[in-house]
Amino acid sequence: MKMKFNLYKIEKLIIIFVFLLSIFLPFIGSFVQKDEFVSSVENRNLAEIPALPHSLASFIEYPEKFNSYYADNFGFRGLLNEAYFMLTDKRINKTPFDDVTFGQNEWLFLGSIKPGYDRYDDPIGDAINKNLFTKEELNNFAQSLIKIDDWLKNRGIEYLYIIAPNKHTIYFEHLPDYIKKINDKSAMDQLMSYLKKHTNVNVLDLRDCLFDEKKKHQVYFKSDTHWNHYGANVVQYEILKKIRSLFPLHINPYLLGYNQFSIENMEGGDLADIAKIQNVVETDPKPIFEK
Repeated sequence: MKMKFNLYKIEKLIIIFVFLLSIFLPFIGSFVQKDEFVSSVENRNLAEIPALPHSLASFIEYPEKFNSYYADNFGFRGLLNEAYFMLTDKRINKTPFDDVTFGQNEWLFLGSIKPGYDRYDDPIGDAINKNLFTKEELNNFAQSLIKIDDWLKNRGIEYLYIIAPNKHTIYFEHLPDYIKKINDKSAMDQLMSYLKKHTNVNVLDLRDCLFDEKKKHQVYFKSDTHWNHYGANVVQYEILKKIRSLFPLHINPYLLGYNQFSIENMEGGDLADIAKIQNVVETDPKPIFEK
């Protein structure tokens, strides 16, 4: 009877030891492991350790900031997260995080740089200039546009092929630092060069006007894949200028000034919805039309 009681005590002590170890191991690990800046599992930047408070306001904010830091950097967090995703089979079935990359300064981007990712035509792969055209693909692309252009011209119709860049192209600097371009030229560079050299099709590349305008005003939503209303305003002006070159005196392009927009708040866009992020609010410039 005494032996059974001792075995019972040993069993309970083992359970207590394992329980305490599971609680304190992450805490102890946080002192011995180096902080990570990016979570490859969650595909986002991790919180950095906050500076020591130097004023009453920073002292009040410090506990919350430190809590965010510790939540992102406790010991063996990456290993535990990886195990969680594997146990729940989420890594196999794709999580919302797989389709959204968390960039810098609260910017969200469609797609992922994870090996094997191929959803949404791999927009991050396009952004780093990984997905390039072969010569055969460029020729097929050009021949297709030539056929369309010829068919329309025979009916007295002008054809304008417009290429709209995605947010990754215009705001590449807001992607995480670990995402780097692997080639100097993009598929879009290839295509524009090839069409200019081998066709007479009217092509409009919207990258330049958006690059120029973003120096002054934001032209894409942070939490959405699309350009915002001001970006759309810039684009429509560029398109109408091109149409005016085809039909002189028939079109009068007009660009709304930024002072003709009302800056309102909007809830998170499609990327925030995909990633299941709540309480996202960002500015939304909406045009003020008179009459």
